[in-house]
Amino acid sequence: MSWYNFLASPAIPKGKFVKEIDCTPYTELLESERAEVPTTIAAVFELVDNPLEERLKNPRKYKKNKPLKIEVFLHDKSQNQVASLLKETPDTPPTIVVQDNAGGVNLPDFSKLFRFGEPGDGAERGISAYGRGGKRARLKLGNRHVVISRRRKQYYGYHVIKTGLNTNWKIPLSEMDPPTLPRGTTRTIVTDLLFTMTSDWIAKLKEQLAMTYADILRDGRTQIYVNDELLQPKLIDDEIQWSGSAHIQPRRMRFSYVAPVVDRGPNRESLTTQQRVKGEVTIGLLTTTTTGDEFGFDIVCNGRLLKRFVKEEIGFLPAREGGWGPATQKISMVRGIIRLHGPSKAMPWRSNKVEFDDEKMKPLRDVIVAKCRYWVEAAKAISRGGTGQVSGILGVPFKGNIRSISEPPRKAYKPSALVGGQQPIRISFIIIRRVFELAKRLYNLETQKEVSDKAKEIFEMAIEGGPSKSQAGRSRTLVDFKDLARAGVPARIRTKLGMAGVDVSSLLKSILDKTKG
Repeated sequence: MSWYNFLASPAIPKGKFVKEIDCTPYTELLESERAEVPTTIAAVFELVDNPLEERLKNPRKYKKNKPLKIEVFLHDKSQNQVASLLKETPDTPPTIVVQDNAGGVNLPDFSKLFRFGEPGDGAERGISAYGRGGKRARLKLGNRHVVISRRRKQYYGYHVIKTGLNTNWKIPLSEMDPPTLPRGTTRTIVTDLLFTMTSDWIAKLKEQLAMTYADILRDGRTQIYVNDELLQPKLIDDEIQWSGSAHIQPRRMRFSYVAPVVDRGPNRESLTTQQRVKGEVTIGLLTTTTTGDEFGFDIVCNGRLLKRFVKEEIGFLPAREGGWGPATQKISMVRGIIRLHGPSKAMPWRSNKVEFDDEKMKPLRDVIVAKCRYWVEAAKAISRGGTGQVSGILGVPFKGNIRSISEPPRKAYKPSALVGGQQPIRISFIIIRRVFELAKRLYNLETQKEVSDKAKEIFEMAIEGGPSKSQAGRSRTLVDFKDLARAGVPARIRTKLGMAGVDVSSLLKSILDKTKG
């Protein structure tokens, strides 16, 4: 009988029993699971996700006066970090503890805390669905794992990761009587750590926890502590400096799409379904271009920050691939925030909640490219005018609340040739040879010693402050910028003068007076 017929046959032929094959995994397999979690900070996030899933599953259960409380204890005496939980035993080896009051674990569900691929009962719009995150996280952090939980009775299980073939893959589970934890408490302990918790690492952990879960923390019904310090939500919206210039102000748009989800059917067969995701994008331009990487889109899934400054994956692709074109420094003023709500498995993340799932990103990208094209094209149009036009148009801070719209503007944005605080302004100029000569000197303010520092200060203040009130309503002689060009005033200075909207003759006369004597 061929191997194919053997596998296809409904009856397995009888034979003489030889032995059982031990299929206990080598720790090399566990190493691959460790590698799925990119950083130790991401591993701590996975341990935080588990109790947060209970909050998302029962959103009305927790109140401001009775919040979900997640406590992270970091203990390493050699790094001057003594966790209050371990103050009675300060010589305990370096240890990480994550404790919560999310309700505890029943005896039948305890295996879900250790068995790979066995998910818990997730929330409809949750952040955990694959049954692997918490186990991977413990592997990433250290080799000794203990989980203690009390719902009614208190149980604990522990697991020690060994090298080579682990011949003991059974997890001992014990009951603690009398219980030592408050009812509804779970405590996850990892020791024999694989890294050192430096002060910089701890500071980074606090900052990223406060930002990653800011949308969940903001209502006060969930609290996260690190070594007894209550973290305050750090909303990404608060740090963005939007441009408030006309026709490019930030806007908010809602949308929805369907994403492919591979799940299990009633007979455990693989089944692909299309599940709906609802979303909201806030899009606008910054007040300036950036010199680094901090532009693009932040993506938040069911309240948990997935990734910041996303570019290529969300739409900065070549036009032939359906994108806006590549992300360059010239258009590094483009900024957006995408918030998604839907089934966890429909979110555009892989099971490690750090990397993207390409199949689930595509329908999201198609929506975002269409919704946000107006602002990306506006950024390109502004950048073509040079640095003077970029700073002149973008440098108006946005004030007020971001308005919601259903669709982006239909008419393409066209930047004005001359811009002031809110609108185009023309320039008045008295054609006097002496003033022309002085204008030439302005280009070299930093190098010509005969022009005093005070004159430079007056010029810069006028450029930043815009037209003075005393000039309002004054009749002006309009002069083309070609006159300035013929006088030898460089383009950079001509642009600045235009953006400021100043009465150039009065300005230059003031400088001339200051430089006399």
